[in-house]
Amino acid sequence: VKRVIGIAGDVVDINFDTGMVSLNGTLLEEPYTLEGTHTNMGTEFPLIVSKDQLFLLGDNRNNSHDSRSIDIGQVDVDCVIGKMIARF
Repeated sequence: VKRVIGIAGDVVDINFDTGMVSLNGTLLEEPYTLEGTHTNMGTEFPLIVSKDQLFLLGDNRNNSHDSRSIDIGQVDVDCVIGKMIARF
């Protein structure tokens, strides 16, 4: 399960020194993460999310394989198969 951080046209930036993620120039408040986002997986930032794409991050940021990875990158909107409504 991944969290949608950005949609088409959004600018996502990650400062890997501070661990902070910003969306369209505004720092995100992310109380759901255990720690800051310090691991880069090859994607260059800032990044503009492409048309019909999503930028996804896992909540366990430094151990999550997500849109930071050049192997995964942005995900096509058509690949979304559900919406999480509860977490335990």
